[in-house]
Amino acid sequence: MVFGTLSLDEVRNYGGPTAVDEAHHVGHEMRTDWLNFARTGNPGWAPYDPDTRSTRVYTAEPSTQPYPEERSRRIWRTHQFDVQDLRAQ
Repeated sequence: MVFGTLSLDEVRNYGGPTAVDEAHHVGHEMRTDWLNFARTGNPGWAPYDPDTRSTRVYTAEPSTQPYPEERSRRIWRTHQFDVQDLRAQ
């Protein structure tokens, strides 16, 4: 979506009748925000704060809101994941 390369067939097949227009709109919003950040250094919302965990959420109407997966983050915060060897065997 950021680079405008999302396959429209994928969107059409899985997203319903308005999904293509919505995907174009959301992609446009993402690219606009990235370009504004590149031009000015300001993405248009407050910097990340670990106390509030504000997160930019891209939907039909992008917004900055509390981290939407906070409940999951709390569940997993003390779990230690093993290092995974991703090299080809």
